Amino acid sequence: QLLRPDPEQQVFSRVFEGLSRDVLSLHNQVAQAVAGALEVRLSPSEETIMAASKSIDPAVYEAYLQGRYWAGKHGEEEFRRAQGYFERAVALDPSFSPAWTELADIQKRFGFFFADLETSLGRAETAVRRALELDPESGEAHAVFGDLLAARWQWREAEAELRRAVELSRKPGTLDELARRRGRMNPRLSHDWLRYLVTIGARRDADGWRWK
Repeated sequence: QLLRPDPEQQVFSRVFEGLSRDVLSLHNQVAQAVAGALEVRLSPSEETIMAASKSIDPAVYEAYLQGRYWAGKHGEEEFRRAQGYFERAVALDPSFSPAWTELADIQKRFGFFFADLETSLGRAETAVRRALELDPESGEAHAVFGDLLAARWQWREAEAELRRAVELSRKPGTLDELARRRGRMNPRLSHDWLRYLVTIGARRDADGWRWK
């Protein structure tokens, strides 16, 4: 339901049903329906983006989120749990680049604190290279690769990767382009919601939107 508060009036009411794996499409159906009820016209590019939503297995995304939760803590057992969840995510969907990036990062961090560093960095490099194969424009993956190279004292290569990460993260673009970039790490958020996040987390300059 969508209500107008003053005076109180129901503007829109509808029930939406769908499979959990199609939650992105369902979010966009809601956004399109609400836009129609409010007589807001979507641009052709916005309609195309909404129609092209990618389905994702809920089990993959659940494993990914669980991994990020445990990766946010510090401890050997916590890192092992995070790694296990990320490994589950990429096993279920080998094309899910964000999980490969997070797997590389936790393997690298595990080596810093709890395991043989070079062995861990080797595993992390395999994972981050896979992430970059799947998504060469991922600033997060370039940042992880840069940290990894710095840990090996490969300063020039590390600087290049970190500069690329900053370039991609700060690269100006349209509202839709920044929303799509953020959506790589949050694939189950609707494009409409991602656009909103851009409006509060980025600023609009003469050459386009860029993150603050």
